[in-house]
Amino acid sequence: MGAVISLRNDAASLYSADLKRRGISTAQAEAAGLWFEQSARDLLAEFPALPVIFIPYFTPDGAEITYGDAASLFCRVRLLADPPKGFSQKKPPKYLQPSNSGVRAYFAKGTGVDWPSVLCDPTQPLIVTEGELKGLIACLHGFPTIGLGGVYSFTQDGALLPELTAIDMQNRAIYITYDSDLATKADVQAAEWKLCAELLKLGAVVHFVRLPAGDEGKTGLDDYLIAKGGDALRELL
Repeated sequence: MGAVISLRNDAASLYSADLKRRGISTAQAEAAGLWFEQSARDLLAEFPALPVIFIPYFTPDGAEITYGDAASLFCRVRLLADPPKGFSQKKPPKYLQPSNSGVRAYFAKGTGVDWPSVLCDPTQPLIVTEGELKGLIACLHGFPTIGLGGVYSFTQDGALLPELTAIDMQNRAIYITYDSDLATKADVQAAEWKLCAELLKLGAVVHFVRLPAGDEGKTGLDDYLIAKGGDALRELL
């Protein structure tokens, strides 16, 4: 029994450590609806039996987003350990979501961003970035930021997500802020241009943000904010 408790404590410490390195307090994580699960398989049978951060999605007004006939909660999970060999033929994934759950945009909850007010006011700029937790961290720093599950996760069935088309984009400044390794990834550059084209159709004024690579390689929006702070990001924008 002692060994089992020790394993559980070790897994829980991974959660605490992951939040800490991102600069997210436990209270902030709870306000955003995040929680720790010892085994993702307890959430969904198709997931591996690994510790995860559970990331539920909400509408801009804070309502839970569901999918399917059973109205299951739409979520993604951040793996806190690598899956066993054979789980994926590609490199180990960092995030998973339920099969056939579709694509949604992430509006961080509990950060102080008044999403309904921001989205209907085109004088307020928006950042769009890759990753829910990056969006959460940017919002906590005072930058209204929409998170995407992936660089192409802004369309479904060939159309821009309805929660994005519902935003008043006319003459609004939109800052697409993907990771710094975009500079060497043609597919990510293509995704950036496609998102830009969709936003331009809605009347947005689109800017590409180029994050500088860090000493340890790739820099994401969260890395930049943690290392440089909000004033540096404002200057970069």
